[in-house]
Amino acid sequence: MKRLFVNDTGSLTIFGFGVVVLGLSVVFIVLYQLDKRNSDAFKLIKEAKLESEYTYKMRDTVRLRELSIQHMLNATDISERDKERLKFLAYGTEFAQARDQLSKTHTAAEIRALHERLNDAVNYAQPFQKKLIELLIQGKAPAQNLTVAAQESVKATQQIVALLDRLLQLQYQRHAQAIAGYEKSHSKMGIISAAIYISSLIIAIFIVRLSGRRHKFVSRLSIHDEVTNSYNRRYFEMVMEEEWKRSMREYTPISLVMVDVDFFKSYSDKFGHQMGDACLFSVAKIMSGQLKRSSDFIARYDEEEFVVVLPNTNAENARIMAERLRRTVEESRIQAASDEVSSWVTVSVGVVTTTAEFEQTSSILIKAADQALHKSKQDGRNRVTEINLANID
Repeated sequence: MKRLFVNDTGSLTIFGFGVVVLGLSVVFIVLYQLDKRNSDAFKLIKEAKLESEYTYKMRDTVRLRELSIQHMLNATDISERDKERLKFLAYGTEFAQARDQLSKTHTAAEIRALHERLNDAVNYAQPFQKKLIELLIQGKAPAQNLTVAAQESVKATQQIVALLDRLLQLQYQRHAQAIAGYEKSHSKMGIISAAIYISSLIIAIFIVRLSGRRHKFVSRLSIHDEVTNSYNRRYFEMVMEEEWKRSMREYTPISLVMVDVDFFKSYSDKFGHQMGDACLFSVAKIMSGQLKRSSDFIARYDEEEFVVVLPNTNAENARIMAERLRRTVEESRIQAASDEVSSWVTVSVGVVTTTAEFEQTSSILIKAADQALHKSKQDGRNRVTEINLANID
């Protein structure tokens, strides 16, 4: 996994994209479930509220019927009793309608069972109420018969009211449970959503940071040489063009130093390629340590060749720098493969200085530095050769 994050940008990008897609998918599922549960909870709350409204309607009509009976008992005129009888029947119709609507709701089993008991109580009370109404309308029934009929009707009605009160209590509990379930579900889903959001955010930040590190790593590889940790030839060519244009624009001198490690092939053959890489790394580090200005830089040009770009540097200072580079390498006492030139690793150096002119390219400076280097190697190595750009072939 560590190698994936550090060295595989494509896999890292795919992984990050996958994490984002997965996070969004989970959030979508959670939100969908939350919406579904909310819908179910709202439906349950609405049903509980409607059930309560139907039950309240039934209880109100029962109480109104009781009042109508009481009015008929107190009335002395037959017509008044008949008016109350019509009200009594109308209240009965309203009761029946509310009862039918309640029976159509998808309520809890306990409430449905209580509803069945209520129907039985209503059926039980109807004959007593009907008998009492008939006696009141006839107006000739003995007082004792009216009293007995009224007591039986009241007793049956009280049973209905008790069942309705119990029904309202259960419906209230169901309504409260529905609200509590909704709040609990909403809170739970909120916590889950927040956890997923925070987790996705942490993962996203982690991926971004890793991608940033990888980007820096790749960017560094694109301009740095892996062996010597100096700039590579590609970067040298880009910067050389910019410095060449600046020299042309500002009419300032630009110097180029080309360095070759003497007998490097023999060194690698004798000590091995790993030691050869270590030698190149050491030489590059030694020479870069002599560069004090931020504008000066060293790059690996070829297998054992380096170039040092010195912007705004005249010929004398460039020659001094070239000699300093040669001397510090030899004085570092890196054991050489043979004593043909020195017991220590040495370098041959070529240096050239010019001021860029129109219709010239930087390649002319590179070619001149290469010729100066070649001359140093011909003359016995471990030396600095400076040539005039005007004498280039």
